[in-house]
Amino acid sequence: MGMANACYVLLILFFPALCQASCTTFFLQRTYFEIYDNDTYEEGTVIGDYSDDVDNKTLMFLPGTGNCASILAINGSKLVLKENLLNQALCNFDSVSCDWSCAESPGRKNSLRVFIHRVSRKVFKFKSNSYSVNVPESASTGTELISFSKSDLTREDCVPLTNVFFRLNGNEQNFFGSRTGTDKITIFLNKKLDYEDSKNHTLNIIAELLDTAEENSTSLLVNVTDVDDMDPTFDHDVYYLNITENDNASINVSLNVTPKIHAFDRDMGAGRQEVFYRFADNSNKHGCFSIDKTTGNISVSCPYDREDREFYSLTIKAVQQNTESRSCTATLSVRILDVNDNTPEFMLTSYHVNVTEHSGRGTLIDTVTANDKDQDEKAQDVNYEILPPHNTAFSVNKNGEIRVEDPSKLDREAGNGTMILKVKAIDSENRKPSTSTATVTITLLDANDNAPIFDAPKYTFRLSSDPGKVLGHVKAVDDDEANTPNSEIRYKLHKTLWSSSFSIDNKTGNITVKERPTITTGQIELIVEAQDLGVPPLQSSVAVLLSQVEVNGDTVNFTVLKSAEEVTKKKDFYQSEIGKILKLQVSLDKIGSLQTRRISCYIIVSATFQNNSVVTGNILENLVLQHMSEILALFNEPHDAQKAVSSEETFTPTVISLIVICCLLIVGTIILIIYIHQTTKKRNQILPSREKWQHEDSRKYEKTEEDITENGDSKKGDE
Repeated sequence: MGMANACYVLLILFFPALCQASCTTFFLQRTYFEIYDNDTYEEGTVIGDYSDDVDNKTLMFLPGTGNCASILAINGSKLVLKENLLNQALCNFDSVSCDWSCAESPGRKNSLRVFIHRVSRKVFKFKSNSYSVNVPESASTGTELISFSKSDLTREDCVPLTNVFFRLNGNEQNFFGSRTGTDKITIFLNKKLDYEDSKNHTLNIIAELLDTAEENSTSLLVNVTDVDDMDPTFDHDVYYLNITENDNASINVSLNVTPKIHAFDRDMGAGRQEVFYRFADNSNKHGCFSIDKTTGNISVSCPYDREDREFYSLTIKAVQQNTESRSCTATLSVRILDVNDNTPEFMLTSYHVNVTEHSGRGTLIDTVTANDKDQDEKAQDVNYEILPPHNTAFSVNKNGEIRVEDPSKLDREAGNGTMILKVKAIDSENRKPSTSTATVTITLLDANDNAPIFDAPKYTFRLSSDPGKVLGHVKAVDDDEANTPNSEIRYKLHKTLWSSSFSIDNKTGNITVKERPTITTGQIELIVEAQDLGVPPLQSSVAVLLSQVEVNGDTVNFTVLKSAEEVTKKKDFYQSEIGKILKLQVSLDKIGSLQTRRISCYIIVSATFQNNSVVTGNILENLVLQHMSEILALFNEPHDAQKAVSSEETFTPTVISLIVICCLLIVGTIILIIYIHQTTKKRNQILPSREKWQHEDSRKYEKTEEDITENGDSKKGDE
């Protein structure tokens, strides 16, 4: 009974406290609610006020229990938005959850979960109010200009853009077309644009959400850029010029052309170009008319004869300075006004002939002919003259025959392969020259008169004993006409002591190790010959030095034909001279004797630049190989030992073997000759006796034959 009374008292005392708001009662259950970002989205918005529920106690998120703090914050007993829910960085959040509790009693906790409903505000737009694209007027139809997709759109809510449809507006002239795809539109060129017609076009690009009435638009400015697509044009189709015949005052001055010659480029923008003037091909056949390429002014360089021709029609061509393909033409109509004179004129003003270079003196080149239109017999008395500078290379006689005078001046390689002669006709009676000249264009045909020339006076390569190793290559050029046998070159090695150990590619000039050479001197010299395929072939040769050079770190080791003692005595001299050759500071680090060659030695060289930086082994090797001939020349002073070297080098094991074989062949030949001589002598002694025996034998044979015949006849009679 006493215990029951005690429990009753406690229940009475604590029941009011349990019924009041407190953290203890609030966190007995989980908190769950939903918010909509169309009315609750701004930063600081209170989405839950729990002041009464927790008696104004401070709430807190328990760390490490969820992601509520990403978008929510607690202000005392209130739950507020930490950031604007429409922030694009938060659009991926559709809910957050975590554990939370009162700050004063973190042991009392429960879970909080907030669901975020994204609501469309039906507002979106292009990221830019306008776009522009530059299109050259030369762009072909079908060229894609620009594309738009939903990535070019932005909106004020977090509802994803889906089912976006784009369309093109403002394309009344149908210059442009569009291709639509999933959430994308591509604008392309539907018709050719012309800068001269319209410099820009404005289009509207409209974006529309298919499941709503939402749409927005932006402008697209298509700028047409000018290109050079218009030919120039003359102001007039025909221009007129009157010239008095044989009027020297009209030579080399601007003549009065009516109207003034003028042409212009019809392009109007960046493609507009300046035009240059000239005569169309073959229009100015006589070569006396000239046109100023900038102004179009016409002049003549020689007088004209009305009796020869009264009217000329020349084609003037205006060409854009940037391209020959943009041009136009007009006609220059020239009338020669009459005065009383006649001079010789060429029937043809241009001759073309092919002649082999260096043709012999007196070779006929061509024949030119000029006629005088005077009516008496003197009109046919015409002389010819070749104008400088080729008047010494050729001569022309009274019949107009042009012949070679100096063959040495007919050198195709000395010029561009063409010689242009100017031939003048002169009236023999009054020595008055013709008003025009004949041009004889002589094309010199190639003769094989140039031998191949190597691109270096001597080559030095590193010697390797590995068969198949390419040591280097030589190159020669032939100045005769390219792509002909006269300039095509073949290479070969001259037969020398060591040539059998190497081979050369007859076309590329690559020198390759064929078999391991057995040398002791450290250097081998080969002779390479370059020969063209002309008739007759011409050739030249060059020396190729192969040197054994070894690189060890920053030092280079090579052999010289001088004893170690001699090199050591003059070490300072050799260091200085090699340094001068290589243009480096050189040190002979080691001088060593060769066991197999007493009067040769090897030297180990290192070097530094002028700033005392060390020259690497590879660089030093290249320099030594480039100047090996000069370096070896330092050690080739006249000396008895050098003679011994030459002798010792000559009688190598291979050479000695060859000498022995030759001696055996000589001895065998002598023995054979003696044997043949003795045999012939004995035969000559035996021959008379043999002939006597043969005579007696024949007589015996005849006698025996007679006996046999008689015996045979007698036997027949018996039978």
